Amino acid sequence: MSSFLKKNMSGKSDFILINENKGLTRLIRKKLEKKELQIMSQEQINMTNPIIWDGNSQISGDEIILKENVKENRLDSLIVTNNGFIVERDTLGVDNYNQIKGIRILGKFLNGKIKSLMVDQNAEIIYHMYNDNNEIIGIDKAVSSSILMIMAENGIDKIRFITEPEGMLYPEDYLEENEKFLEGFVNRENEKIKKKLDLFN
Repeated sequence: MSSFLKKNMSGKSDFILINENKGLTRLIRKKLEKKELQIMSQEQINMTNPIIWDGNSQISGDEIILKENVKENRLDSLIVTNNGFIVERDTLGVDNYNQIKGIRILGKFLNGKIKSLMVDQNAEIIYHMYNDNNEIIGIDKAVSSSILMIMAENGIDKIRFITEPEGMLYPEDYLEENEKFLEGFVNRENEKIKKKLDLFN
């Protein structure tokens, strides 16, 4: 297992390939055998997927590509090529998680931090909604062809559906516990690399 730590971003995967001339960093999972894919659940597969953490956001998928602006030596964009999954702990609730997943994720950086994330193709979302008094309104469950997220210092700031979504805002108590999670959800906070010493554990 390889890992890295850059300012507020860290990540890990089976292999990390770096091309400094092109400014590319690829986080790659070892290839799963056909038999493994048949018996493993989506949660088990996601536990082995490459993953990065940026602030409060956890981003994973079959492969993650980070692109740098070589001339200016700064992060420019990221691509999750398949099975993209974003998890963010809901800071106002207890053990609540905002989740977005789709086939592909495209991200843009600003000043070294993720500024926007586009979840593309078969996008699904579970998001906890609050009023101005930080009282929960309900849980938004929706699907759309694409979902754009604008990020702020503490995580997701705005959500825009590129096409008309299909979904509903549910009262929190209306949903069973398992209905509050998208298929394939895994919380990998305990793996997060927070300091240089973690790179050697």
